[in-house]
Amino acid sequence: MADLAGRVIEIGAGSEMSFAHYPVSEQEVVVVEPEPSLRRPALRAASDAPFTVHVLDGRAERLPAEDGAFDASVASLVLCSVSDLTGALCEIRRYSPGGELRFYEHVRAQDPERARSQDRMTDTGITHSVSATSTATPWPQSGEAASP
Repeated sequence: MADLAGRVIEIGAGSEMSFAHYPVSEQEVVVVEPEPSLRRPALRAASDAPFTVHVLDGRAERLPAEDGAFDASVASLVLCSVSDLTGALCEIRRYSPGGELRFYEHVRAQDPERARSQDRMTDTGITHSVSATSTATPWPQSGEAASP
């Protein structure tokens, strides 16, 4: 996340550890966290961050911001807990329509070959989850196919 610039919306503050990975610049990060027990430490960490951080109550499925308000979106180990993943991704796209989504997750792949690979790693005790990251592709425009 070190090269992100502009306004960023982060879905789920978690333990607020991500703040250390943002660039120290004229950055603004809006964090949406539905859990009060996680929002409190995020608020404390936000006051110490070397950039502007706003911590808001909210859910990924209904983000509290205006259309097109962000240059990028970040989701780290949170999409697995979202009840409506498609709705959440549509909301994220709505807030950063030309920007990018950076995510780090541990959900099971839908592709059968990748899912089997994940199962083998889990079965052998190598890991309890397999991570996927994406950092480079902007959202496709309306009518444009997403690239793999």
